[in-house]
Amino acid sequence: MSTVQRDGKVKTIYSINGDGQIGEETVNLSGYMNSSPVRIGNKASEQLQIDQYGSIVDAVFRFQEAGGLVTTYLWDFIIEILDTLKEIWKYPDSSIWEFRSEPKHYLYSKFISWTAFHRAIKMGKALGYSAPYIEWHRIENEIRAEIMEKGYNPAVKAFTQYYGSDQVDASVLRMPLTGFISAGDPRFVSTLAKVEHDLKNPCEMFLRYLNDDGLKDHDNAFLLLSFWYIEDLILLGRVKDAKATFENILRHSNHLMLFSEEIDFHGCEEMLGNFPQAITHLGVIRAAIKLDNALRKKSS
Repeated sequence: MSTVQRDGKVKTIYSINGDGQIGEETVNLSGYMNSSPVRIGNKASEQLQIDQYGSIVDAVFRFQEAGGLVTTYLWDFIIEILDTLKEIWKYPDSSIWEFRSEPKHYLYSKFISWTAFHRAIKMGKALGYSAPYIEWHRIENEIRAEIMEKGYNPAVKAFTQYYGSDQVDASVLRMPLTGFISAGDPRFVSTLAKVEHDLKNPCEMFLRYLNDDGLKDHDNAFLLLSFWYIEDLILLGRVKDAKATFENILRHSNHLMLFSEEIDFHGCEEMLGNFPQAITHLGVIRAAIKLDNALRKKSS
C-alpha cells in the first residue's frame, strides 16, 4: 500500500525492492524451445491497466468476506484507490492482456471498474465505515450505462473486446462472475456462444483474442479462461457440462497436477508460458469449490 500511495498510482509490475523501475531489453539467447525474442524486464511496467485498480478492491472485498480484518487504514487506502479510479475509468488503456498496440476502451477494464465501486459500497456499508457512497453509486451506474450502450455490439450479438469492435475477447467470461450481468441474460448468452465459436477448441480451452496484440506472434490457450468458463456453466445450471469440462482440463495437468500459464492451442498437450502459474491454480480452486457445491446441491 505504501508504494502505491507514494507513487500515486498502481503500476503493472514492481521490482523486488518495490521501485517499479523495470525496463525491457532483448538479449541474444535461445529461449524455451528456441522461442524468441528473449526479453529481460517488461515493457508493460509503464502501461496503464485500469483493471488493476478494480482488482485491488475486489481482492480486499474477498478478504473481508473470508473473515479478514479490514482496518480503517486499509479502508482509507480503498477510498484513495477509488478517488483515482473515478477519474481514470473513462480513459483508454492496455487492459488485462497488456496489449502493445494503441490503448483502447477495453471492456474488461470497464466492468472491473464497475466491480470496484460495487464491491466497495457493499463492503463499506457492511463494516459501518464512512465513504462517499452516493457518489460511488452514481459512478457505478454511469459505468454500467456506458458499457451497455457502447460495449455490446448488436450486429454480432456480443459484448466485444473494446468499444466499437466486432470481435470478442475471452476475458468477457468473467462478467457474470463479478455480478455485473446475469449469466442467463440473453446478451451474455449470445456473447458466450460467440466466444465458444470463435475462441474455444475441442479440448475446452480458449484463446484470449484473435486480433493483433503488438507482439507479432500467435496466441495459445490461456488456461485460466477454461476455469472461468466452468464457473459460467455452473451459473447457467449446466452442471453436467461444467463437471465434464473440469475433468477434461485436469487431464492436461502434469503428473503433480500442476498447470502452466498456457497450453498449445492446437495440440492441447505442450505446456507453455510460466510454470507453475499461480493464477491458473487459483482458477482450479475456485472452479472446484463451486462445482462441488453445485453437485452437492443437485444431489440433495
